Amino acid sequence: MIIWLVVAVALLIVEITIPILVSVWFMIGALLASVVAMLGYGTDIQIIVFLITSIILMLLTRPLAKKMLKKNKAIPTNKDILIGAKGIVIETIDNLGQTGRIKLDGIHWTVFSEDDSIIEVDSIVEVIEVDGVKLKVKKGVRK
Repeated sequence: MIIWLVVAVALLIVEITIPILVSVWFMIGALLASVVAMLGYGTDIQIIVFLITSIILMLLTRPLAKKMLKKNKAIPTNKDILIGAKGIVIETIDNLGQTGRIKLDGIHWTVFSEDDSIIEVDSIVEVIEVDGVKLKVKKGVRK
């Protein structure tokens, strides 16, 4: 019984120190095996309880845990939200003259065209890239 408790504590320490789910199922299996040992069952039954419990818990909970951890990773940034957005030109876009501003969701942005074309005021443009604090745009349809 004491050996199983030592194994459970060691697995708990591993689980705490490693940022991914690795040993929690085996820790629970070791705890149940220690209970079986305390009830007087032999080593083979303890090992069987440990293995069956660990495998069943891993099969049942790992996919759910992975899904929950993956959900939290994909957080879109402002940059991602801007790509594909459409704005209206409020200052003629001329890469050579270094001018160009659009209004997008009520915010004014400094922009440049993707192909060095001149885009006139009141034209609709689509954001195709974010370059620092400037947006690269391509001409869309006329307003």
